[in-house]
Amino acid sequence: MTPYSVLGVPESATDEEVRDAYKRLAQAHHPDRHPDDPHAGLRFQIIKEAYESILKVGITEQSREDNEVRDIMLSAFTEVLKRGGATRPISACVKLLKSGYDNLNKAYEEAELGMNTAKKVKASFRFMKDEPNPLHGLLDGLVKKGEERMADLKRQRLRLDAAIKTFKDYADLAPDQVFQQLGQFGSASIQGNWTSSR
Repeated sequence: MTPYSVLGVPESATDEEVRDAYKRLAQAHHPDRHPDDPHAGLRFQIIKEAYESILKVGITEQSREDNEVRDIMLSAFTEVLKRGGATRPISACVKLLKSGYDNLNKAYEEAELGMNTAKKVKASFRFMKDEPNPLHGLLDGLVKKGEERMADLKRQRLRLDAAIKTFKDYADLAPDQVFQQLGQFGSASIQGNWTSSR
């Protein structure tokens, strides 16, 4: 039984849906509402632990994503400052990250082409369904690798997009202020850019 099934919500449930389900179940199964039921406390505890487990996973995932975006921004900002001569370091960072974004788009297109080619080749062997064909396993593996690569590239593009948006928010800051902001990564403005780029 998963924490989501305990709360009666799908794993794709929004934070609000999870919270509403928790509140509804916690109120319905609270031990104070069932003083004669010896199992009410246990049911309530299971519901509470399921909710806390979902919250913990969400916070951990968000923190990891925030750290990845911050690392991208720090790396770009440091690189621009090392190169020197940038009168507008934030603009230079945005330009650098957009170049990386373009490269990711090209890699995504190549991965998609490779995956689609493997699917087409596999489809051409369909007339041999009853005969064992070692190529089917190889082609299935290529398709799976292509899908995984595309998912990873998409995740990287989302991180870059969040970093670009956040840098644009920093356009009027001095370099030392940018470092200070990156040290406080996780502020509402940065999380807002990450959330809106999903």
